[in-house]
Amino acid sequence: MAKQMNPENVIKKLKSVSNTQDSIPMLSLWIIHHKAHHKLIVDLWLKVLKNSKASHRLTLLYLCNDVIQNCRRKNAAMYKDAYMDTLPEAVSHLREESIRPNVQRVMKIWAKRGVFDTEYTDQLLAALLTNRAPEKLRNKLLVEYKTTGLISEITQFKQLEDKIEVDEKRLRTTRVDVSSTEAIKKLKDKVGGEKFSREFEESATQLDDFISQFEKYVERRKHLLDVLEKGT
Repeated sequence: MAKQMNPENVIKKLKSVSNTQDSIPMLSLWIIHHKAHHKLIVDLWLKVLKNSKASHRLTLLYLCNDVIQNCRRKNAAMYKDAYMDTLPEAVSHLREESIRPNVQRVMKIWAKRGVFDTEYTDQLLAALLTNRAPEKLRNKLLVEYKTTGLISEITQFKQLEDKIEVDEKRLRTTRVDVSSTEAIKKLKDKVGGEKFSREFEESATQLDDFISQFEKYVERRKHLLDVLEKGT
């Protein structure tokens, strides 16, 4: 039975690998050696890639290339399948102009050497040069897409939208215009001043609450649009 892998240790190695003749091959051998944890390692590879600068993303792609091209002869072909599932998502993080030509070169090498089938590499190259997700990733999103989740999102959004509408109407009929100085000029005595102060504070609180709810509404709307895009 394989020993349990420490994710933090893997992340540290992935973050510290450099684009040199020694660093990439050494980490590649380590990764291949720990083939029992291939899924965890490839998942963490993608996680680190997403949160790295462009130059290090390219280094991680070179590492991926080294693993893919050497794993079969070391009885670790499962890495090829794992990366094949992960690369479509990684492509969207490899489009920076400073590294794109190098990324394209790696993918062309895969096509030339038959590392992956032509259709797959063509999809990766097309995704690299456009904003369209590869078919493999789009299919994955469709599988993960849940109609019940969409219904829940729409229901929550509608409830928040209704609340915003009610709060907005209430604000419009508020007894104090918190942005006006004219009302202040009409104050004649202490009682009137205290009443104005109390109503002013209540109106200000209502306005703060409305702004907070409206910010949530905007975020919920963005999230709903994202969910809808994944389902199309």
